[in-house]
Amino acid sequence: GAAGAGDARGARETCDTRPDTHPHPNRTHARARARARAAARAREDLRARARVRARSPTHTHPHPPTHTQTHTHTHTHTPRHLCPRRASGERARAMISALCWVPRGAPAAVPERDDVERAAEGAADGSDSDADVAGDMEALEAGDDDDDLGSASDDEGAPGSDEDMETAAVAAAEAAAEAMAAGGNRRARRAAKQPAGREQSERGGKKKASKSDALLEGLNMDEYSDEEDPELTEKLFGEGTDIGGMYYASNAEDPFLQGGEEGGEEGGGEDSDEEYTLRDSDLLILATRQDEEMSSLVAYVYEEADVGDPEGGNLLVHHDVVLPSYPLCLAWMDCDPLQRADASYGNFVATGTFDPEIEIFNLDVLDQVEPERTLGGRLTKKARAKKKAAGTLGKGVKKGSHADAVMSLSWNAHFRNVLASGSADETVKLWDVVEGKCQTTLKHHSDKVQSVVWNPAEGAVLATGGFEGAACVLDVRVDDPARAALRWSLSSDVEAIAWDAADPTKFAASADDGSVGVYDARAGGGSPPLLTLPRTKKPQCCMAFNPGARGLLATGSTDTLVRLWDVSGGADGAAQPLAEKDVRCGGVFGVAFCVDSPHLLAAAGSKGEATVWDLRVEADAVTSRLAGGSAQ
Repeated sequence: GAAGAGDARGARETCDTRPDTHPHPNRTHARARARARAAARAREDLRARARVRARSPTHTHPHPPTHTQTHTHTHTHTPRHLCPRRASGERARAMISALCWVPRGAPAAVPERDDVERAAEGAADGSDSDADVAGDMEALEAGDDDDDLGSASDDEGAPGSDEDMETAAVAAAEAAAEAMAAGGNRRARRAAKQPAGREQSERGGKKKASKSDALLEGLNMDEYSDEEDPELTEKLFGEGTDIGGMYYASNAEDPFLQGGEEGGEEGGGEDSDEEYTLRDSDLLILATRQDEEMSSLVAYVYEEADVGDPEGGNLLVHHDVVLPSYPLCLAWMDCDPLQRADASYGNFVATGTFDPEIEIFNLDVLDQVEPERTLGGRLTKKARAKKKAAGTLGKGVKKGSHADAVMSLSWNAHFRNVLASGSADETVKLWDVVEGKCQTTLKHHSDKVQSVVWNPAEGAVLATGGFEGAACVLDVRVDDPARAALRWSLSSDVEAIAWDAADPTKFAASADDGSVGVYDARAGGGSPPLLTLPRTKKPQCCMAFNPGARGLLATGSTDTLVRLWDVSGGADGAAQPLAEKDVRCGGVFGVAFCVDSPHLLAAAGSKGEATVWDLRVEADAVTSRLAGGSAQ
């Protein structure tokens, strides 16, 4: 077995390192092959540079550190539920840490395309300019015989030139012909196996006639493509067959190729606009995904099933965006940070990662490499050196920035330019995304901030949760919101907080020990929960209230189950379990109800897959809550 593996490995190496010459003495073909190889290398270089931000060894986290593991940036704050392990102890290869729905009508029907080459040049710190790359590509496509693109010279007699390649090929062919003529002559066989350069040096570069010349002359290869043999055509295709009618001169004339070149933007290929066109009935789901190779923001399209066939929904990947580091959270927003239109409405998403910065991307632009705006972040090398020389370096981040990973985000739908963020640096920050600045920093937590959520009815009320086991509610309009914050103590680290949109004075908070409580903010800080859910063995990492049914709560746990609860109180004032389901996405890290279709529940987790649960197929207890439990 080892010998066989070695032989296979040797065969692959032989294939990979074979000479680029060809025994046929045709200079034009050699140049064409050289240009094709150079073009392929140039295109591959552009693709690599387009993803240079995501492949930086400083910011890429192929695996999240464990809760007690020390990281290069002292990331000891990672939530335990973001470090899933399989039963065998092997770390999961891919996972989704957060997800949300995009309101119907917000995305553009046909997204725009970003200039990947320009963005790649802006992201890369190489010396080539846009003009240089464009000139190289034009030269490759034009096929100019005199261009070298930095490769070996084409001058006669220069080392590695086409003339040498042609001479070496002819010498190798002659040696092979002589070996074949010699039959059992071992010396001739060994000569045929010698490298072309060595054979040429032994002959002093001189060419002499051989039997191969006679063989090639007899085949008349120079005029092979010009010959016509009607008898052979009739034998192959039948009498009276017109060969010219059996193919099309170009793909544009072929009715089966729908116009244009294959795979082109105008040819109906993989990158055509039709592939990305959204219908009015389509729904969009956003998810932050991490796998072994890259971090990304993935946009899924969900084709909703018919009423008579609720299990017929279809979930497809629409496009993705490369992220610079391991993603932790996201928040959809309709505020254009660049204010390019009068109404300034759009389709944007803010993402938080292990880096102390928030990136905002335009979801209506494909192949986007650089974000629309970046909030905070680390200082550039030049700025760090300047501050270090002045003795004011501090934590090495920009003014107003978080100093550690961004763990939670929440967009304010009432004050559309406001974004709240919670970080591992134990602070909550309020950002003006249009100005690109931090307006307020709140320091009412004594440990990492895991959750921030704006109230759906009162735009100035914010709920936050930290690892010290405290859930807080603040009114950011007061002079000192942190001092005036209402505080509830939970039994363990806060995992998630969710407001009930149907009853916006109530919120649910889950802890790391599997407990979940529903509280009334009007009762004041420290008040007991209105009701509690039965404790689970594993933490309820995420929660979401249904926007159309009062008191319908969904929870997701690392035990792979999504559970539905009725927390409206009822006659006995206790939480009622309605349904539970293994959604087959591993430990569940994100759940979200669709505002436009409240019967749809999206979930994702440690297997790196997203799924949609259509609640119309469940028992009457669930469907009756959806039909009769309106948010009046």
